[in-house]
Amino acid sequence: KAQAGLHSMACDSWGKVVLGYTETELCRRGSGYQFVHAADMMYCAENHVRMMKTGESGLTVFRLLTKKGSWVWVQANARLVYKAGKPDCIIAQQRALSNEEGEEHLQKRNLQLPFSFATGEAV
Repeated sequence: KAQAGLHSMACDSWGKVVLGYTETELCRRGSGYQFVHAADMMYCAENHVRMMKTGESGLTVFRLLTKKGSWVWVQANARLVYKAGKPDCIIAQQRALSNEEGEEHLQKRNLQLPFSFATGEAV
């Protein structure tokens, strides 16, 4: 599980082992989007908006940057936690995927998109 407050981020041992960052490094980095692969940004942003509207992001598969500079495919589901009727924090459960699993999800996602990430042109 990685737990992201609306302004800060905490990460359990899974994230530290898989991504290689310390909790302090994660907290200093801001929103967390700087860890996300550029080609996955819009997809993640759409799911983030869904979570803000409905309380849950749904299954999201994307690439995260490790401290060593490589990319790791992860599958995540985030939900908004409320305290006293107001959004308090985001809790995201994540698991690492193999490159094959990640690429398979990417192909399915690209079939559903109305434009090409490579060129930005409408399909």
